Amino acid sequence: MSFFKEKLEQEVNLVIDFGNGSVAAALVLFKTNNAPRLIYSKRLPLAISEKVFKNKLSALALKILEETLACVAKEGLEHMRKLGLEKEKVRQTFCVLSSPWYISKTKILKIENNEPIFINRNFIDSLLKHEVDLFTKEVTERKIGALSKKDIEILEKRIIQTKLNGYNTTDPYQKNARQIELAIFLSFISKEIATSIEHIVGKYFYSKNLALFSFSLVEYSVIGDIFSNESDYVFMDISSEVTDISSVEKHVLMETTSFPFGRNHLIKQVAEELKVLPEIALSYIKMNSRGHIEEASAKSVASASARVSREWSDLFFKAFSDVAKGSTPSKIFVTVDSDVAPLFISTIKKNLSLAQKNSADFQAIPVVLLDEEKLSQFVEFDAQSDRDPFLALESIFFNKLFNE
Repeated sequence: MSFFKEKLEQEVNLVIDFGNGSVAAALVLFKTNNAPRLIYSKRLPLAISEKVFKNKLSALALKILEETLACVAKEGLEHMRKLGLEKEKVRQTFCVLSSPWYISKTKILKIENNEPIFINRNFIDSLLKHEVDLFTKEVTERKIGALSKKDIEILEKRIIQTKLNGYNTTDPYQKNARQIELAIFLSFISKEIATSIEHIVGKYFYSKNLALFSFSLVEYSVIGDIFSNESDYVFMDISSEVTDISSVEKHVLMETTSFPFGRNHLIKQVAEELKVLPEIALSYIKMNSRGHIEEASAKSVASASARVSREWSDLFFKAFSDVAKGSTPSKIFVTVDSDVAPLFISTIKKNLSLAQKNSADFQAIPVVLLDEEKLSQFVEFDAQSDRDPFLALESIFFNKLFNE
């Protein structure tokens, strides 16, 4: 499915990263057979609360979205004019949502028949509709993500792998097969959130060309393209309030599990240790990561970090075991903010090392941080754009769609 209608040789699009700890937006130049170029970006943080309630978090994130887009509309468009891109209009808006704004699942659908089945778009569409209906019923009856039937909207329904008679194919249409296997990725979002995002975007940009995506699908797609030789791995997104862990088996995104513990827990622990506001605590964490902090404060940050590491470890290893299901992935890919990356990466490695010592069957697993350095060869950054790995990863994904 193409999201680029009447595609030009080059066009500027808006990419939004709608997170649970911050909201970012970037003006990105897409050009045929070129890497995406981030012209301008802005990221604004959400205020850190002692207790997190989804409704309150939603309202705060939407408020920060509006502030972020106001900056892009003023500063970003002015920067485009300075670059001589004043004739370029922002043609499309892509918004990528992190947890807890969506829920998702992958369904492996297998069909076997004695006689060959002719596969066309109507046949595939009917299968997708049936699976969407089943997932809708499951979500609303079990009230997963507190979504009701009146407040549910399909976010994504994408076939991520197709096999005919046991063989992979990217073009199953107008073919006959006795065995059909589809890996279908489905996700839902609150209709209220989707409508609110569209309304806010529409204040500053043309919102009729707005498309929403889940971060898990975006990250899965980009990892699969960049590390195409990897078929069985785990990828993680450690965000401000939530950690998501997903497993990939034979190139298929199989399962995702989450637990409510992330970067903000470290910030709150440091704030408590130093008896300062969370915003001040974050500055101490950043100074500590650069080694520019006095000894007494460094000890306080280290003490808080040790507590967070222990608490997060217990939740991580249970979630990791749930998605890995006894198998050993070839790699673990991680996205996390740079200021807390050293703590979480070292914690993951310590857990894996301990598991290896306790079990002869547990093999060493490399941990790969998807930071700006890893992604820089696939994206360009202008001076007015932060080297933001999340926006970079998302821009790489949409650049692939642009060039399809």
